Amino acid sequence: MSANNKTKEELSKNSLSFNTKEYEYSRLSANQNKGGTKTMSIRNKSSTLRKKWVLGLFLAVLTTLGIGLNQKAEAVVSDTTTITVTIAGSLSVVVGSSTYGLGTKSLNETYISTAGIPVTNNSASLTADWQIRGSSSANWNPHASTNTGTNNFNLRVLISTAGSGTLNYSHFQGGSLNTGLLDGTGNNTNLTNAWFGFGADGTGDSVAVNGKYYLWFRFIAPAAISAGAGTAQNISLIVTAADASTFGN
Repeated sequence: MSANNKTKEELSKNSLSFNTKEYEYSRLSANQNKGGTKTMSIRNKSSTLRKKWVLGLFLAVLTTLGIGLNQKAEAVVSDTTTITVTIAGSLSVVVGSSTYGLGTKSLNETYISTAGIPVTNNSASLTADWQIRGSSSANWNPHASTNTGTNNFNLRVLISTAGSGTLNYSHFQGGSLNTGLLDGTGNNTNLTNAWFGFGADGTGDSVAVNGKYYLWFRFIAPAAISAGAGTAQNISLIVTAADASTFGN
């Protein structure tokens, strides 16, 4: 073998040997890389597990704190304050007819009303007791006796839930009681008195808000007059409201 050929063969062997080593080195490097990848994967998994464990521990702590807070909230007791308010009420009464004309009458003539005069408790909030009084006219005065005498008239009233009907003389004569008498002496007479009423609930006692009743009256003209002939005489009936239970019955 020539020297030349020997040299080539040795170079070829050396090259092969070099290449083999390079391959082994590459394979070793690849294996090392694979092992490194596996190591990194294990490390990543381990880190993930640690994170999950820490997160779980954190949630457990929060849950425990939450229970503690709930328990503390449930331990709070309650107290109460009361607000008191009163509506200021005012008494009010309205008589539905401002004028009731009797026309011209004869001396000592008796007149009985043919329809009730409405009276209403128009207070916004208060139950009321009612009183009534009659006034004198310009020339005549109320009197207790039906034998009226000179310049005196006799006036009696009743209160009822009925606004229509027919009343007679006896309705105003309650036996020994001076039924509904407005005599000029005991003015401000209580309509709460039972003898002032007729029919169901016929008294002015504890009249409810918007409660409506009706006044009826009997009038006996003077037996004689010395003044006021031919002149209309105006007699007022004044109804007064007071707090409920103010007047007896």
